[in-house]
Amino acid sequence: MRFDSVPSRWFTWRRVLLLAALLSCSPALTEAPAQGLAPLPVEPAPGSPTLRSQWLQELRTLAVQQLTVALQRAYRQHIAAAQPLPAEVRDFLAPLFPAEVLERARYTVSKDEITLPGVLNQGSKALFGQDHAVSIDHLIIFSRDPGLARASDAQWWAHELGHHLQYQRLGGIAGFAEAYVANFAALEAEAEAWGQQAVQKYIDEVVWEREWQRPATPPAALTQVPRD
Repeated sequence: MRFDSVPSRWFTWRRVLLLAALLSCSPALTEAPAQGLAPLPVEPAPGSPTLRSQWLQELRTLAVQQLTVALQRAYRQHIAAAQPLPAEVRDFLAPLFPAEVLERARYTVSKDEITLPGVLNQGSKALFGQDHAVSIDHLIIFSRDPGLARASDAQWWAHELGHHLQYQRLGGIAGFAEAYVANFAALEAEAEAWGQQAVQKYIDEVVWEREWQRPATPPAALTQVPRD
């Protein structure tokens, strides 16, 4: 997702938004075979720390399983329409990411109402007026085509490609889902570190080049005619 001008309450609301999106996708989830999904946990007796801890763990397990299924379904829904990274994006980010990551990456644009990325993309825009994206393995589902006209666009691409590296490291969709439920803020912060590298690169290269190409304007003191 994009982090420019994101409200400080975003991380709290992101958890709520993710839960709401999962619930909104629940009819699609029930169409699939059980695939070993755990039953809903039974609430433990009050005052039992052991049972409470077990209940929370079962809730986390259920959240991981549902998130995994939702991401897998969204991947299947969107991958056919996905495209390779634009050449200018791939060339710009080449010093920051391995070549195989850039070559394998795909992207598309969607704000649909039936997949998790589409619902999150819509919700982020409605609640915060913010652009949004969801990465699934090597696929990015953007709320709009980012282009590469601003530093924040470079940040957005790099942030999402940072998630692609996390998917590789964590062993795919299931591993990423487990880590995201456990500590999504840490994964987002790590991805944003790549985003900030892209911002600095954009400023150092693109912005400075634009400034140097501007016609020089003489200072006002040199263009004014002295008066007696």
